[in-house]
Amino acid sequence: MSSDAENRIAKDDTGFENTNVMQVSDVVQWMRDKLKVQGVIISSDSLLNNMLLFLDSHKYAPTSEELEDSTLRSQWLEAAGTLYVVRKVKNAVDAANALGQMPQADAYNAHIQLLTKGRAAQNIGGVRDDASNKLMELLIAVSCAEKGKDVELDDPNVSCGGANPDVLVTLNGRRVGLACKTAGSTKEGSWWQLIEHGVGQVNAAGKADIGCVVLNLKNAIDHATLLYPMQADASEKESLRRPYCNTKDAIAALEKQSDILYSRLRALLVPQDIDEVKKTFSESKAIPAILAFCQSAVLLEQIGHLKPCTVTTCALWYLVEEDQISKADLQILQAIIHGLNRIEPYN
Repeated sequence: MSSDAENRIAKDDTGFENTNVMQVSDVVQWMRDKLKVQGVIISSDSLLNNMLLFLDSHKYAPTSEELEDSTLRSQWLEAAGTLYVVRKVKNAVDAANALGQMPQADAYNAHIQLLTKGRAAQNIGGVRDDASNKLMELLIAVSCAEKGKDVELDDPNVSCGGANPDVLVTLNGRRVGLACKTAGSTKEGSWWQLIEHGVGQVNAAGKADIGCVVLNLKNAIDHATLLYPMQADASEKESLRRPYCNTKDAIAALEKQSDILYSRLRALLVPQDIDEVKKTFSESKAIPAILAFCQSAVLLEQIGHLKPCTVTTCALWYLVEEDQISKADLQILQAIIHGLNRIEPYN
């Protein structure tokens, strides 16, 4: 991670990390320069160009009036999610370059080029294009780079038939393979197919000592409810939708949705299924737990102003009893979670 004062990370009392973010204009210019060096032309009518133009013209947090306009609000929220991804990538590339690790910095290039083909933001739902799913792999990779080393990404343009995990990283001296999957809907039954495919990827990965499935729940989260939560007001007869007053409440709201989704997934398992899950993982390199990745946009109210923020939580969903997972494996999963949990303001 960059040592620049603008990019410092500070823990708050929730255990999450708040990023003192770099200027929006710096991020936008870095993105344009990075793609230009790789010979990538940003089409004038592309989603990425429209997003960069929006960011260029909206360098500061929006006014309350702007956020009351539903169209502008949607643009702001996607801009915040895009900015979050690009900032994380820039930090990882800068950190690798500062250490003279050019191969590591270049490892992200193929995925960075996908920014011209899909939506980078992972804090909005209803996005099911393959490029967006691959950009989630990039986000996981650069987050792992903060806690581990020697990060590798599977080539997004050449199918390996599931023979490689999407991300490889060395943590605590072990090579960890991560299979990143994006749930396409709220139907929990389909998630099991994704999990099984991910476990197969981990087992087929010759370079991985152990591994885990990362499940992106952006299309299962109720983003609208998270943006404006129902909050009781003593002066009102009914609860109203209001922005959050503090980061703790925003984080807790997203974690609650993750917990509900986990309960729904577990509820599908009958005793025979649980026995089958245990058998599957007893013969697998995959840790019998899921890293449930949730990211959404929230609005904080501070001194009379609304501030859009991107909140990321990564929960550990156990598929067996917790005591059946070794302490060493849990430490690796916790390191990955620690690199992902964030709450970051637009600017």
